Amino acid sequence: ENFSKSKETLCNELNILEIDKASYLNQLLIIGRKNQVRTALSIILALLWLYLSFVKLRRKNEILKNTFQELNHRIKNNLKMIGAMVGLQSRASHNIAVKMALNDAKSRLEAIALLHGKLYQNESLTDVNISEYVDDLIGTFQYGFEGYPSSKSPVEISSTIENISMTSDYAIPIGVLINEIVTNAYKHAFEKTEQPTLNISLIKHSADEIKLSILDNGQGFTKAIDVHNPESFGLKVVKMLVERQLDGKYEFTFDNGTAFHAILKYQ
Repeated sequence: ENFSKSKETLCNELNILEIDKASYLNQLLIIGRKNQVRTALSIILALLWLYLSFVKLRRKNEILKNTFQELNHRIKNNLKMIGAMVGLQSRASHNIAVKMALNDAKSRLEAIALLHGKLYQNESLTDVNISEYVDDLIGTFQYGFEGYPSSKSPVEISSTIENISMTSDYAIPIGVLINEIVTNAYKHAFEKTEQPTLNISLIKHSADEIKLSILDNGQGFTKAIDVHNPESFGLKVVKMLVERQLDGKYEFTFDNGTAFHAILKYQ
């Protein structure tokens, strides 16, 4: 009899344990579902926060891009206006030396304005394709040297420019440097040349260097000039641009014309 009671009691306790176990598991399932819901909500909120942050950042970038584009556009317009005023002053002057100096200043301004125009049109805020820039710059040479001594025939310009992307801080001095050498050729090289030619080359020289070469078939320098200790303003500009701004070295050679070669650090 006692054994039967003990057995019955044990069974009851086991049933109670089974009930408690089932209840415990149900509670765990409920808690798990609640945690899953909380986790899902947390993930949704995190994704929403990331999306809103992205939208806000993209909006700021668009505002910044528009601001830079507008800035480049205004710089270009201001430089062109100054260049036009310098051009008017040049045409009004009867002094040949003054006229030439003003034309030089005008061409330098136009070279810089052209690059800011490229930046205004580009997707990039700071980088420019040097091939496109130099090609456009060459286009200005065909009509931009009014009043300069030249031959009876128009100058034929050929070019080999690699597609190299570079910052505007680097491209501007390259553009002004090319402008300076070409201007010098138009001023001095072709007075006695029946079929004048210019060749402009800008290629990669090594992993961190580019080579700029400009060759003409003109008469060359009429007297010995120390190109590394120049007296003329134009050659001083060349020396300053190559050595100080472009961290490079240069040389002139005179064989059937004038050849300018420069090795420039590529950034």
